[in-house]
Amino acid sequence: MSSSLERSSLFALLPFFSAVPKGDESLDTDQFWGMLVKEQNLSFDILNVIQGTRAKGIKRARMLQEKAAGMLLTLQTLTRSLEEMNASFKKRIDCVARRQGLDSLPDEILSHILGSVTSVFTEALGLSQVCSRFRQVMLDSPHIWANFRLHTLMNPRHVGTLVKRSQNCPLKICIGSQNRCNDWSRRVETLFSLKDRIEDLEFRWLSVDDSKEISRQYNEFQMANLRKLTIKAYSSETSDFYALWSSPNLKCLWLSDFIPAPGFQQISYCHMTFTVDRPLDCLKRFLRSLSSLETLEIELDDLNSNEEERYEEENGVYDADDNYDYDSPWISNITSFSFSIIGKTLIPDARCILETIRLNVTEISLSIVYPKYYPNNCSKIYWRQLYFLQLIRHFPMLEKLQLHFSGPDPDYDLEFDEILFRVPRTLQNLRIEAPGHILSMSGCGHTPLRLRTLQFRNCDRMDLEFLETVRHDFLLNDVVIGKVEVVGCRLVEEEKLQDAFPNSKVVWKT
Repeated sequence: MSSSLERSSLFALLPFFSAVPKGDESLDTDQFWGMLVKEQNLSFDILNVIQGTRAKGIKRARMLQEKAAGMLLTLQTLTRSLEEMNASFKKRIDCVARRQGLDSLPDEILSHILGSVTSVFTEALGLSQVCSRFRQVMLDSPHIWANFRLHTLMNPRHVGTLVKRSQNCPLKICIGSQNRCNDWSRRVETLFSLKDRIEDLEFRWLSVDDSKEISRQYNEFQMANLRKLTIKAYSSETSDFYALWSSPNLKCLWLSDFIPAPGFQQISYCHMTFTVDRPLDCLKRFLRSLSSLETLEIELDDLNSNEEERYEEENGVYDADDNYDYDSPWISNITSFSFSIIGKTLIPDARCILETIRLNVTEISLSIVYPKYYPNNCSKIYWRQLYFLQLIRHFPMLEKLQLHFSGPDPDYDLEFDEILFRVPRTLQNLRIEAPGHILSMSGCGHTPLRLRTLQFRNCDRMDLEFLETVRHDFLLNDVVIGKVEVVGCRLVEEEKLQDAFPNSKVVWKT
């Protein structure tokens, strides 16, 4: 019955649809139903049928929409699950690959890898607990535990562990006065009881009282395996507590703000750092006692002399040839000398060191560093650089020279030919590092040189005029350079640099 009613109603509507506007004309829903009721005089039964059909369509559309939304949510959940499974699987594959790579390494190689991972003892303990193989390899490798430095601040239980696990390997010991604990004397006694195994012994910022206590308690020591001794002192009054020690194999000496008494004739390497004034005559006397010394490194950091010397330097009174001790009685075996002058260190302090060095030095490294707080005085900086360059001529056997100049701000001139003018003709290798300096040519002229290697390091301020002048000067003065190395000179064009040295092999390094 209802289906026949629906069909008859639809046939009755055909004339109406023919009257509906076409094309771009629009007709909203209210107008549509109004036309139906008004024009066709339809019964409410027909309208109910139409509305029912419309409601069914809307309901069916909503059901389809809800079903699609559920399917979309399911797909999103499956996608996230697959991504998590993929990440987990990849992680497991990576772990297996790494584990297989470590498992395939021999124990000797793995022990060296584990020994270089950390320098902190507690971290090494944690590393030995990663897996059974790590633990076994580390327990069977005493060199890993001997690499850690035993010191007075270390937990006594950890000291015992290190001593046991390092077996008979040489040990590194540090005794310091900083953060001094109540049982400091007992801990020092424990460390000194290992004297037969000590290879590297450091006294870090030792106070005067602690140095005297060590001198009283341990005045005679036999340390046959000691090879390196480091002393960092708070005061020049620190006692020579080591004076009666017997250490025939001691070769390396590191000193900070401390000048020991003469008595290290067997030393072949010495590094000295001074941040406070120390008696220079004591320093010269100590250096002259090192008859076996081959390598000397000295760093002067902001040393200040008396007011008269300060006035003479600031007014340019000193000359490189003034009062130079050519006839110094010290005969040394030093062949390598490194000299760093930092900040406001005055020339008299530096010259005292250079006067002590004799003529058989073949390698010199000279570093002049001006911190940011240094006064912005270009002429004074240039004059100081020139002074130390003049001193190079007093090393006639010099073969290798490394120069490092670092200023507080850019735009300081460094005259390249002034360097060449002062180096001896025996020089074979020259390295210049001058960040922030402008390399220039003063036209002073120089003696013919035959260098094996000339290296420019971090010299970005080499313009075209400088390079053209270098080319003309080298060809005119018969300068021969086998190889020119360029390291870190980012602003210099390779082609222009090659043109400046046409007869040399130019090697460009980043």
